[in-house]
Amino acid sequence: MQSNNEFATKLLRAITTPQADPKENLCFSPYSIFSVALAASEGAVGETRSQMREVLQLPESFNASPASFLERINKQAFQSDDEAKESMLKAEITKLRKEMEQVDVEIAKEKEAAHSFSHVTGLKRLGLENELNRRLRQLDGPDCSVANALWLADEFPASPQYRASLARFGVGTFSCDFPNRAAAEATRINDWVSETTKGRIKELFSPSAITPDTSLVLTNAVYFRANWLNPFEKKGTRQEEFELSSGTRVQVPMMVQSLECRYAAFDANGELFRTPSNLPTDGQESSGYPALGGGQLIELPYSGTDIMMILLLPRSHDGLQELCERLTADRISDWVSGLDERRTNVLIPRFRLETSYELTSPLRQMGMPIAFSDAADFSGMTSGNANGVKIGSVVHKSFVEVNEEGTEAAAATGMTFQLHSGHAHSSFTPTFNADHPFLFLIRDSKSGMILFVGRVEHPSQG
Repeated sequence: MQSNNEFATKLLRAITTPQADPKENLCFSPYSIFSVALAASEGAVGETRSQMREVLQLPESFNASPASFLERINKQAFQSDDEAKESMLKAEITKLRKEMEQVDVEIAKEKEAAHSFSHVTGLKRLGLENELNRRLRQLDGPDCSVANALWLADEFPASPQYRASLARFGVGTFSCDFPNRAAAEATRINDWVSETTKGRIKELFSPSAITPDTSLVLTNAVYFRANWLNPFEKKGTRQEEFELSSGTRVQVPMMVQSLECRYAAFDANGELFRTPSNLPTDGQESSGYPALGGGQLIELPYSGTDIMMILLLPRSHDGLQELCERLTADRISDWVSGLDERRTNVLIPRFRLETSYELTSPLRQMGMPIAFSDAADFSGMTSGNANGVKIGSVVHKSFVEVNEEGTEAAAATGMTFQLHSGHAHSSFTPTFNADHPFLFLIRDSKSGMILFVGRVEHPSQG
């Protein structure tokens, strides 16, 4: 979804300003934050609504209810034709097993005649076995879940229309006693988040974050776990140097494999770089890569899903900040459209990231300050002449772990509201060697929606 992706790159730039220490690891789910802000905008009116729509990058032609849009992005984030795909895969697996049985018969006959079997027959058997294992991995689909919730103070005069609109599109509603049991309600919300994220996000809100003055809370939680379609062998992981943005070199566990995957490169101006298929035997290998200022990207698929990981690697060890600053949704789309299937030597570090953010300042700077002020108009949330509310805080936590088997990722976002205070050539195989800071996206290839974004500055630091 273009709106989500434009919001993702804009928020990435807001978080990775030089003042925000760009040399730290970063990870967040734009999809989760976007979902909560979208649910809030359902109750926004006037200039508050206009500013939120602009920050969310909703086009002027967009006339649908934000709640209906929320339902749509939830479906598209994890869309799949599960039944059709599973049926097709099972048919292919059955066919491969029958072919293997026929080859086994050939091998048995050859052994009986010559006490051995031919090299050609053996290779045929190995090829079928590898393809069967690949199809079996595809059948092993990911574990994905997403949930949205509205937590209302018992005395808060919520608009029946607002509650019904969110409920109609899958947002659960819970009554809360914030005035008398604020800490207990914070624990209750945290337990809901923890359950949805399989325990990866245990405390979205600190006990003091929910106060007796809290009127309502909007939350989103998302969980994703999937195995690589082409897993890395653990025995192939080795200690390698990783050059930090500062130039310091550290040792990290580097996962390594050579595989057929979708690969592309781009010049310093953002234009796609034409990677050669061959280089002169006496040529420089560096001519197969873009100059400094450019970069590379690869797409690594997961089993049984259209969701992929895209890794973006600047050519220079200190080029990640510049890459983040000029990254846009359109540029990502252009680069992804330029990906070509080719054999690639892939080296990426094993890493685990856990991050947390208070997003009030970035969202204000992105263009929606009114929503956090006493001038905020969320009258679409309330009924009658009730006192108005404003956004009190926006918190976000995220977790991503990448290893030889695959990826596990989780994120949660919480938005609190309170009453207004006053109111002869040789073949060339490119190498994607992530031995310096890089960016990663977890993206649904069918809808194009970016689910997670991260930058890895130091793989050994969580």
